[in-house]
Amino acid sequence: MKAGNGIRGFTLIELMVMVALLALFLALATPSIGTYLENTKIRNPGDELAGAMKEAQTHALKANRPTEFVLTLGAGGAVVGWTINEINLTATPPETEIKRATWQGSPNIVRTPGQATRITFNEAGRVMAANLIAPGIPPLERLDLSRAVAMDGVMPLRVEVNMLRRGIRVCAPHLATTDPKGCTPLGP
Repeated sequence: MKAGNGIRGFTLIELMVMVALLALFLALATPSIGTYLENTKIRNPGDELAGAMKEAQTHALKANRPTEFVLTLGAGGAVVGWTINEINLTATPPETEIKRATWQGSPNIVRTPGQATRITFNEAGRVMAANLIAPGIPPLERLDLSRAVAMDGVMPLRVEVNMLRRGIRVCAPHLATTDPKGCTPLGP
């Protein structure tokens, strides 16, 4: 900044240097911001699904009734939402909807076992070995969330239901199983 004739200000060269530095910082930050936003598109549905499963489990405890968490499938079997239903096998219909959520543009979600869409919690909040409404279909064990197209720096996530070890949680399958954020090793 020069002082001449009592007028103070920035020279054109100083302004150009500032603009060039600003452009350089933006160019360096843009890939990081893009990766962060893509990871958020996986993390948010994962957190929502784990939270809804925990909510169904809590409802089963509070209401002292079996409660199920059910994935809503859209075209091609894509997960487009979920519901929480209270189960009363003596009522018609046996399911009473407690809560529902839907969303657009969800990440790629792979269910394990592949045909599973629901998990039922008994009155004590434990996972039932067989679903009450769909007894021939095994309960959900995990949901793997990822992008449909791989992108550098975007990490997959897993929502796992492991009532004997760590409960319902979101974990990172790419980390070691000994890492607290890593997933439980899969058994036979």
